[in-house]
Amino acid sequence: MTPLDEAGELEVKMAQLLAQNHKEEDHSATQDQYFAYSARLKWILDEAAFPREMELRVQEAEEKAAKAVEEAEKAELKEEIEARQRVKERVARRLLTRGMDIEFVVEVTKLDKKRVIEIQQDMYR
Repeated sequence: MTPLDEAGELEVKMAQLLAQNHKEEDHSATQDQYFAYSARLKWILDEAAFPREMELRVQEAEEKAAKAVEEAEKAELKEEIEARQRVKERVARRLLTRGMDIEFVVEVTKLDKKRVIEIQQDMYR
């Protein structure tokens, strides 16, 4: 039986209890009897709402977990892209150190020509 089925059963029980209580209720109920009735009614309502509340909390937790995983994957991808960029720049420095032409370095590393020129300028500082 699913939580929603259980909640439905509780709602039926609550309606039956209310109907029964209404029939049996006399208007001379004491304050303690009224308090007990109200407490019982609140408990039934809480029990009926509990499965749905838990379902919503689980759904919220799953959404938070999915978002955290997505953010971690993005961070990991960003780190990987940055690492590849650093490798390309190291290769460019080595090629430039060996006297290779800027156009050749751009072709081999797939770096932007402007970036290769910056790397070359940094080497001579």
